[in-house]
Amino acid sequence: ADSRERRGVKDLKSLIRLHKFLLDEKRRSLQDLESLRVHFDTALARVNDSVFGLQAGVFTNQPDKAMRSFNQLEVGGVVINDVPTFRVDNMPYGGVKDSGFGREGLKYSIEEMTEIKLLIMNNYLDSI
Repeated sequence: ADSRERRGVKDLKSLIRLHKFLLDEKRRSLQDLESLRVHFDTALARVNDSVFGLQAGVFTNQPDKAMRSFNQLEVGGVVINDVPTFRVDNMPYGGVKDSGFGREGLKYSIEEMTEIKLLIMNNYLDSI
């Protein structure tokens, strides 16, 4: 019984150490989250400071940050909660700054390769 008590005390001490470690990790994680909140505007500014501006991926569950990202980022597209390389063929895909100009995608390709020509027809005059 004595060895079981010692093992129980040892296990309890290990459990307490683990609990303290997890509390410290949680505290650090919360500090990291707070620092991310403080630095969100700084992150937007750093993206805008680049000479490129194709697409940006922003991970947030806060609609105000999603909209602020969309309104402030100088890029061709903002993707919320996915990678910036996300693309669907029919979406307007393209960049600003040194990432190019114009948009890719089926509609934009057809427009780019089409020469618009106008024809106006008034009533035909049969008697002339």
